[in-house]
This record gives sequence, C-alpha cells and structure tokens, in this order.
Amino acid sequence: MLLKVLVFAYINNRYSSRKIEEALHQNINFMWLSGMSKPDHNTINRFRGKRLQKSLQPIFTQVVLLLCEEGVLSLKELYTDGTKIEANANRYTFVWGNSIKTNKAKMQQQLNELWKYAQTIAAAELNDDHDPSGFDKIDSEKIEQTIATINAALKDKPIDKKIRQKLSYAKRNWPTALERYAEQERIIGDNRSSYSKTDEAATFMRMKEDHIWDKYAMKLTRNRICTTDTTYNLPGKEILMSILTWIMWIRLQQRSVRNNFFMLF
Repeated sequence: MLLKVLVFAYINNRYSSRKIEEALHQNINFMWLSGMSKPDHNTINRFRGKRLQKSLQPIFTQVVLLLCEEGVLSLKELYTDGTKIEANANRYTFVWGNSIKTNKAKMQQQLNELWKYAQTIAAAELNDDHDPSGFDKIDSEKIEQTIATINAALKDKPIDKKIRQKLSYAKRNWPTALERYAEQERIIGDNRSSYSKTDEAATFMRMKEDHIWDKYAMKLTRNRICTTDTTYNLPGKEILMSILTWIMWIRLQQRSVRNNFFMLF
C-alpha cells in the first residue's frame, strides 16, 4: 500500500512525509490508494528510508522476470544509455584510487628499507618469514608482525634515532592506515577511480561546464544508466505504472549514497 502511495505522491511533487500524511487525510486519490489507511509521517519515513531502498531493486527484478514469463520482454536485445548528473557533494573531501595505491607502495618500500637496515645490524635475529620483500601485498597483520620482528631484533641495539622514530610511527599508524585503505578500495570498487566522502556514490568525471565554448571541468557526478528492451510494448496502463516506478526509483536514489544500475523495462 505504501509503495503505491509513495509513487503517486512523487509524481505529484509531494516528497515531504508530513505532506503525504496530510494528503492521506484530505485527498480522495490518496485515500483510495491507501484503502483508507492513514499511516503517520514517521511510518512513511521508516518505510522509504529503511525498507524500500533495499527492496525496490528486487521488486524491479521480479517485475522484469514476470514480463519475460508473459512474453512482453525478450531481453535478447538491450539498449543502454546513461547520463552524468552533478552530485550534491563536497568536492574537497574526496578519495583517489591512485593515491591509495601510491601510499601503499610507499609504505611497502619504507618497510623494505627498515628490514634491510635491521639486517645490517641483527641479521641472525630476524625471521625470514616476515621479510616484506616476499609479500604479494601488505595488510595490517603483516605490518604489525614485521614491525614487531624488527623491534625485537633491534632491541638494546645502538641504532639511529630516526630509525627508532620511524619504527614507532609505523607501529602506531600503518596498520590503521591499511585498514582505512582497504575500506576505501572496497567503496571505490573495480570500475571507479574516486569518490566523495560526503557522497560515496559520486565520482569525479568530466562535465561540460560551458555549453557555448565547449569547456569541460572535473566535477563530482553520479552516473545514471538506463536499459530498455526492443520488444517493450505494453498497454498504456502498464507503461504508466512502469514509468511511475522508474521515477520513484530516481527520487529514492537521490536520497541514497549508492550508485546503482537500474532497468526501465
């Protein structure tokens, strides 16, 4: 019931939960759609904020599969198009994927240098299992073990003060930094190069800044993709409901931090 109410409210430019609640008491169209139920604004917000964002994409999938079973869609030939929309995100709080790779490479290089330094002073006390030059990739656990091994080998040894400070800094900061980098790489994924900390779905892309002079600028954007089927041929009522659901999906995505792929069937 609430899904129908929200779709109808969104196409009538009603986005406030309080205005939707008011319409459920005063507007006969909303009364009919809700079956005379009158949920309050808190219920409406909880529904669209917690339940619907996770459920709307499966609903789309179910509708597409149903249309395939009915022979309305074939899914043999699909046409995809997209558009870039400037995101409402802070452009100065961003994360670059290349910066993460560079920082991790520098960290591993410095770890190798610390290990080689320790070998010149206490080679017999070092365990080759923790030699960072043999790591395929570094993680927080390997960093902690390697630094602990170096510290144990250099304990009570006369070493450079700067080396002692670097080991202390590495022990205190590097494991946490690697965990942060791992989370940032998870957010970026395999197909993006950056994201904004205030809107994780936003990515830096070139957008036309001046339509007359054809100037482009790097801006935080959301990339929206729509796919249609060549056999899309529904009766008028079903077309209307499909378009309404699609509009609602876009509205919800503007509130969400995810960057999803959606299908207009």
